[in-house]
Amino acid sequence: MIFLNALWSLLWRVMLVLLVNSLVNIGLARLAYATFEQTEFSVLLRWTLKFLPALLCFLALGIFTTPGKLGRFAFPPQDDAAVWQKNYYLLAVTAAFVTVSFGYLAITGETLLLAHLIKLLPAPLFIVVIVFCAVRLSQARRKAVK
Repeated sequence: MIFLNALWSLLWRVMLVLLVNSLVNIGLARLAYATFEQTEFSVLLRWTLKFLPALLCFLALGIFTTPGKLGRFAFPPQDDAAVWQKNYYLLAVTAAFVTVSFGYLAITGETLLLAHLIKLLPAPLFIVVIVFCAVRLSQARRKAVK
């Protein structure tokens, strides 16, 4: 039960950040489409920077996660701020890895591989990291209870 509680407390925060990430990307895509003609370079640039807003959000959450700073969104009161900071930093590293790998594929000219990896890479990678963070958070909660 502690693991499911930790998983849920982490999952809804990640989903909120990824929702904001998607909304920013949709807004930027519509703005780019309305302002200038779409070239291959502009599409590849937008694909490459697809997870940059998530990276910045997770990094900001990691930096500003201290007791009393962000209230309930940062972490539940029974948890240690350091555990949540490490979780947010790990999620930021995951978003950075996705961004860098997409950038490498865009630079090397592997457009077809990039198009496929945009659909396949982020979801399983984030799921593995979320489960790992939830395990670590549930272990910290078990230690706090004892």
